[in-house]
Amino acid sequence: MTTKTRLAEIEKRLSPQEVVLAHLDEAMQRYRSVDAWATAVVKGKAEVPINAVADAAGQAAARAMRGQARRAIADAEADAARQAAFLLQLLVDMWADCLSQVETCRLEARLCISQMQVLLLRPPAIDGGDEAAHGCAVQRLRGLIETTIARAHVAQGVIEAIRQGYFAGRPILLADDSRAVEEAVHVAEALVREFNGILPLLCEGAPDVGEDDGHQIDPDAVRREVAPDVHREAVFLARIAQAEAIKLIGEDDGYSLACAAYRDRFAEGAEAPRLGRE
Repeated sequence: MTTKTRLAEIEKRLSPQEVVLAHLDEAMQRYRSVDAWATAVVKGKAEVPINAVADAAGQAAARAMRGQARRAIADAEADAARQAAFLLQLLVDMWADCLSQVETCRLEARLCISQMQVLLLRPPAIDGGDEAAHGCAVQRLRGLIETTIARAHVAQGVIEAIRQGYFAGRPILLADDSRAVEEAVHVAEALVREFNGILPLLCEGAPDVGEDDGHQIDPDAVRREVAPDVHREAVFLARIAQAEAIKLIGEDDGYSLACAAYRDRFAEGAEAPRLGRE
């Protein structure tokens, strides 16, 4: 039995969420990363996922309502297709956003390491005793490391929020992408430990840079501080995915939903869409 035939048989009995997860599970077995999956789609070696899942979910809903009124079947079919399109679009948007943030973390980490080495090799005395400039450089390094670990925790947190909120806690990252997220968090936390460990050396000869807790980085505090950002970004991605999915399946209110998502992106209390059309 071919992959396409096997999926078709499975999808006959699945909800829209389960249809999307079945396609995702199949992709996880065939591809190591989203990039590899996307390349296969572009080359025609894999079906365009959003078309496949929307059609499969709609057909499954129609089969489940066989014998009922034609209008009710049509409505159920459209709702199921909409839900499946939304869920897959949410995955696509989450991958694009979070994995790009992970790549940014990787580049920032390299910059942090270089700056640490420069500061350790060039104490204030080497720079003509410019203690103020050295102190500012240490604080800039601290800020960059804080930004890096915050970015990593937000990406990881958004993925987890979407995984739990829309995919029943099932894995939603392909193997290499999952490893990249874990490595981004691990490297960022290692940078914090390294910075806190060498802070006494960085502070020598720079009285404006202290070793007290106010100058060290508290990773737990950073994680607490980014919690609102995690929620806000997850809500934004879900609302944008809803708008994009509605537009993709040919409905007219996608643009207005997208505008509302951007308008409310940083507003307090913005709500994420639930499964099904609101």
